[in-house]
Amino acid sequence: MGDGEEIRLFCQEFLGDPAQADVLRKLATSGAHERHAVVIATHGQLSLHTAVDLRLTPSQAPDLDRCIDWLWVIASQNLPARGCYWTRQQGWATAVLAD
Repeated sequence: MGDGEEIRLFCQEFLGDPAQADVLRKLATSGAHERHAVVIATHGQLSLHTAVDLRLTPSQAPDLDRCIDWLWVIASQNLPARGCYWTRQQGWATAVLAD
């Protein structure tokens, strides 16, 4: 079992990948007051999925592009699904997503 840092590291790598440049461009040019990025942890990403499902959270803020104000990480499963989120103002917290 990890300590939650795998969530931060995975999201930094995933959202920093050139393949996600389109996502960042859309967020940066959206004009929205709050810009949210969502990462779905699948069973194929075992350590990430497990960390989210166990309600672990990183101890540090992710190093993300400034166009991301909120980062949501959700474990893919039936509702209620577990997740965590990060905001620039409040840091990391856990959440349960239900109907």
